[in-house]
Amino acid sequence: MDCSHGIPRTKGMATFFEEDNLRPCCHECNRTKGGNYEVFKRNLDAELGEGAYENLLQKSRATVKISRGELVEKIEYYRAKNKEL
Repeated sequence: MDCSHGIPRTKGMATFFEEDNLRPCCHECNRTKGGNYEVFKRNLDAELGEGAYENLLQKSRATVKISRGELVEKIEYYRAKNKEL
């Protein structure tokens, strides 16, 4: 199981930590099929409502610079969340 980014990380940092942009994905779809974005888009819209993927796409176009402090906060947040699991 991989963590797939619906909007690729190469498109920028604006949606990198956006939880709506992250979904579990099989290794083959994520790595071999390049994320299988059409399926990701269809499933995300079905789960969160029509246009959810388009909203993420709009967010991904923003210019975002994450400071070191913000990154440390994200690391701590996700470590704590991982422990809960």
